[in-house]
Amino acid sequence: MTGKAPHISRVGSVWYYSRRVPNDLLETVGKPFWRQSLRTKDKREASRLAATIAENHDELIDRMRSGGGEALEALKNTGVDVSAGASKEEIHDGLERAKVADAKWRDRLVKAGMLEANRLGVDVNTMMGFARSADALMNEAHDGFAKTLEKLADTATGNATTGAITGLLDDWKRTTEPARKTIVEAEAAVRRFNELHPDLDANEITPAHIRDFRSALLGMPKHVSRKVSALPLPSLVKWAEDNQAPLIAPQSAVKMLRLVKAILANADDAGLIESNPAAGITIKVRGTVVERLPFDAGQMSKILANARHARSSARPGDAWLTLLASYTGARQAELANLTKADIKQDPGGWHISILDDPENGKSLKTETSRRDVPLHPELIRLGFVKFVGASEDDLFDRNAAAFSKRWMRWLRDEAEITDRRLTFHSLRHTFKRACRDAGVLEEVHDALTGHSGGGVGRSYGRGVSMDRLHQAIRLLKF
Repeated sequence: MTGKAPHISRVGSVWYYSRRVPNDLLETVGKPFWRQSLRTKDKREASRLAATIAENHDELIDRMRSGGGEALEALKNTGVDVSAGASKEEIHDGLERAKVADAKWRDRLVKAGMLEANRLGVDVNTMMGFARSADALMNEAHDGFAKTLEKLADTATGNATTGAITGLLDDWKRTTEPARKTIVEAEAAVRRFNELHPDLDANEITPAHIRDFRSALLGMPKHVSRKVSALPLPSLVKWAEDNQAPLIAPQSAVKMLRLVKAILANADDAGLIESNPAAGITIKVRGTVVERLPFDAGQMSKILANARHARSSARPGDAWLTLLASYTGARQAELANLTKADIKQDPGGWHISILDDPENGKSLKTETSRRDVPLHPELIRLGFVKFVGASEDDLFDRNAAAFSKRWMRWLRDEAEITDRRLTFHSLRHTFKRACRDAGVLEEVHDALTGHSGGGVGRSYGRGVSMDRLHQAIRLLKF
């Protein structure tokens, strides 16, 4: 990422989102700044989170400017004194008295509920999600629209229904403690579900709602702009139909559906809902899963030669990621998250420590992924320790998608390795094969790669010693 990241500043080691409220909206908003902790020490993660919040604030500003004062008057005309801090019941009573049959009146009430939520400090992402849901119901019946406005009132007064699927998401996070990446994906899946079914309590969800959600997921377009992606799910599906856009891969829909199912299953186990409405509902994906293959000797020779040469290029980190993956068998994400402090020396030599650190955006795939992996003598000879010494705290660009795109472009276009079963992950398969060829015991190379391995006997003792791991690494030849 180049240039100054928008609207972020650091307080101590934690990054914050901070944005000045436009002068013409100061009276409406009631404070000079929007400010919130991004709960991360990683600047790249902070920039990503801030970009989403900034987009929502852009939309909030547009909505406020298109009749913000008029909207508050509309809410006051329902008999609710927002300046005194209305209760949930008072707002609900006011909405009951509202003339929601008139479209212009409805629009004012949406803005009013949104502004009241802003005044009471509701998270802007939540606020705008509810506002978009209300927009989607503009032309629907009085009852459906009134329910959405009531949810806006619940959110504004901090009394959101705990039985809603968003509440179940929070319980799932507390119970299962998933990786940060999984949490982000689950939050996105729940947001999409709420866009399709915005006025449902968790116990009102039926299998038919889940099947509708499945159909909508399969109708989502891929490769769209941020503006289009921000549309509520029903509008997004309609946009895809109207524009005959290519749709997302079924595997992507499978992931979102599985996350919603996992949240509901967790709630069912905990007795938070009467039954799991998603049980037995799946997405069948035609075709077979693409098997990853190891590289052959000639292909590895080409890959390693290019990486050695690229150490002095404009992107030396890309070269070292390739070399590390080749000589340690570690996953791309594990290596991309390495910091200077993760490169350590022990009596047997140098090693990398692969650890999870959620506060800094580092998560691991499995419990056994947490491990120390010795550095092959070839990595030392090529100057990896010197590279670390001259680097910032973060050794590599954590933008995994950008790195993968560059690496796969080189593999297909320049190295002319076009078999789709061969990818960056194939380096891990190649490492496992090299271990077997060198006679390294399975339990030892499982310890190197973070695989759990077989029988219960593996759980006894303290694993494989560091000395044994160094010996195994020195046996490997490529």
